[in-house]
Amino acid sequence: MRDAAPLLGLSYNSTADFVRRKVLKTIPDVKGTFLAPNEIERFKSTYVTVPELSEILGTKRSRDAIALLDAAGIEPACPRPPSWKDC
Repeated sequence: MRDAAPLLGLSYNSTADFVRRKVLKTIPDVKGTFLAPNEIERFKSTYVTVPELSEILGTKRSRDAIALLDAAGIEPACPRPPSWKDC
């Protein structure tokens, strides 16, 4: 999973959170946590990460991109960490 995080454009913690939420599928019955072979491509073709969105929108910080989404009434596919609620 640690090797998959940069390929997904995510931090290790975000990748682990997506695995816990079952957004990313792992290989069953394998010792350790390994993503299924097609998961990186499936994820990248389905979701836009906040860092990608920030680059597209030209914002300097990810939180600025999130604020624009909030202002437009767009909800994230995966809930953001509780510490970001009051940003």
